[in-house]
Amino acid sequence: MFDRIAVSGWLLIVLVGLAVESTAQAEAVPAVTPLQFDEVVVTARRAASEVFSDPYTINTLGTQEIRNRAYRTVPEALRYTPGVMVQKTAHGQGSPFIRGFTSFRSLLLIDGIRLNNSVFRPGPNQYWATVDPFSLERLEVVKGPSSVMYGSDAIGGTVNALTINPQGYGEKVNLRGTAYTRLASAERSIIGRGQVDLTYGQELGFVGGFNWKHFGDLQGGRDVGEQPFTSYDEYDADFKAVYHLNNNTRVVAAHQRVFLNNGPRTHKTIYGIDWENLSVGSDNQRDFDQRRELTYLQFHATDLDDIIDEAHFSISWQVQSEIEHRITGSFSDRRKGFDVGTLGFFGQLISDTPIGRLTYGIEYYHDEVSSFSTTNAIQGSVADDATYDLLGLYVQDAIELGERWEVILGGRFTYVAAESDRIDNIATADPTDTLSIDESWTAFTGSARAVYKLIPDQLNLFGGYSQGFRAPNWSDLSRLDDFGTDGQEVPSTGLDAEFYHAFEVGLKARGQQWSFETAYFYTLIRDQIIRFNTG
Repeated sequence: MFDRIAVSGWLLIVLVGLAVESTAQAEAVPAVTPLQFDEVVVTARRAASEVFSDPYTINTLGTQEIRNRAYRTVPEALRYTPGVMVQKTAHGQGSPFIRGFTSFRSLLLIDGIRLNNSVFRPGPNQYWATVDPFSLERLEVVKGPSSVMYGSDAIGGTVNALTINPQGYGEKVNLRGTAYTRLASAERSIIGRGQVDLTYGQELGFVGGFNWKHFGDLQGGRDVGEQPFTSYDEYDADFKAVYHLNNNTRVVAAHQRVFLNNGPRTHKTIYGIDWENLSVGSDNQRDFDQRRELTYLQFHATDLDDIIDEAHFSISWQVQSEIEHRITGSFSDRRKGFDVGTLGFFGQLISDTPIGRLTYGIEYYHDEVSSFSTTNAIQGSVADDATYDLLGLYVQDAIELGERWEVILGGRFTYVAAESDRIDNIATADPTDTLSIDESWTAFTGSARAVYKLIPDQLNLFGGYSQGFRAPNWSDLSRLDDFGTDGQEVPSTGLDAEFYHAFEVGLKARGQQWSFETAYFYTLIRDQIIRFNTG
């Protein structure tokens, strides 16, 4: 297969900066290393902690690496992370496999807010590509189940995409502008970003940016040549305002918008390539428009020196939309799609107590789903006029046992409910006959992890047991869509939730110029929902 592929081209990256009322500084770019144990992360415990001291397998990607490697999408940014593989059908798509799980069995957060919603489909999909990597400050990857802290879907791993913050705080008004351009010949692409940082004193900061991305038809090399109908455009915008009430308290307001225009599924069309063991599609055209908008308001307070040491609250509204435009082999023009509006909230407190450092809170997400199809009056690819509720209550206790041991115990209660009466009943000949679903699932999940400092600050042994949980979503319950070459996926009701039991043991070591990590994990799977041929 590989002797048939020859991709050639050049890549040019240009970064231009402008600063007004500020001091310009030149910094050496650090070498990219897969393990950065001295960094502080927030995802593993939902609170600041050091990677080396955490009893989890964690990787981070910082701003310098994201910029220097010029990743097009978030999945591409994860492809060099140990233990992560990325499936990529086209530039506008891509799905990471974390410890063997992908799609709705891995959880993506944006500043702690769930990207995953109730229509995510199984298998590799395109939704992680709706997060613009140029708007990110860092990515934190925690491998293994995190359902105690983050609820349903956190099975293979949890990735937290932390967005950029205003820079250049000082006296009076400080204004900084940055322009970023990436050009590549093999894909005939151009990416441009303009960004503005504005701060007033030490209290108020604003950062905003706009991206335009154009990807032309791919150049596949000598044996492949130009691959027609692989081009698409993308438009992104983001802004964030931060107000510091004092040194330890801040209020954050942010908005993001990502729009992928006509992202192609070329392999499903007659313009696909007959690779080994694959077949060319039959459609004349199959494109997707993907849109995502997120608006949130957050409050963060630390070092409160009271019964409560930290407090974090967030309220958010997120919209994810998809429209598939398909022209079949018989030139039938078809469209279908969905809109999902998600109201989200989380509140979290952290307290230092005689029995350990407690992290506890509540989170709630409510999905409003609508779908359509030009060939089906009842529903699109998933149920129409549907709701999906996800509620979680959690507590975790970090207990230090002497100078060498730390034990982390946690538990979570999760409640999930799905309701719709607009699901196509394909078992009848009546095109207006519908099914109704009004179901709920509950789960108690727990975890117990520990770290032992064999040599303090140099060699740590860690491990533990973590449970994972995933409730059926609308894709499991109601999907009506093409599957494979000539199959069709049909709605399924009465599904049980999935449960996972993961065991892990590992070793972390570091010196002044090096770091090392190894881990072994084993996952038991119970009641996993899979597709099968009904004949």
